Amino acid sequence: MFQPSQLLDANFHEYLFDMIKQDKAISYRMRASNVLGSKVVAPLIKGKKFRQVLTTFTDELRVSKNFRDRQVYLQVAISAYEVDNDIFKKHFAKNIGNDMETEKCQCVQIMLSKMCNTVPEGYSKSVDKIRAKLLAADDKTVIQYMAE
Repeated sequence: MFQPSQLLDANFHEYLFDMIKQDKAISYRMRASNVLGSKVVAPLIKGKKFRQVLTTFTDELRVSKNFRDRQVYLQVAISAYEVDNDIFKKHFAKNIGNDMETEKCQCVQIMLSKMCNTVPEGYSKSVDKIRAKLLAADDKTVIQYMAE
């Protein structure tokens, strides 16, 4: 297989960015975000060479007005956590806690719930804060994904 740095040197990330931003089918966007999080972001965000490109794109997703972009951002974070949980803690957890704590969209809340299910309790204060808010809201549609 190709090394992650070779993929970025060949501009593979641009293909993933385009798919995530423009594809109509959410299932394809989620697949692309899984690849981006696990194969590109997790191994390469540590190095300074690619950090700016990757953080700029993920930050755009996180603060987007489009709820699908915010869902995809959370999927990138979950897949990065599954590969390297330190990357999640350093590059995703605090931003999620600050920017998504008061999320109103139920679809994004469901993704937050899935993230809380993946990240163990006590691992990140930011994720624990979101977990507590979701549980306090007691929306059965959302919290059912924490118990999977």
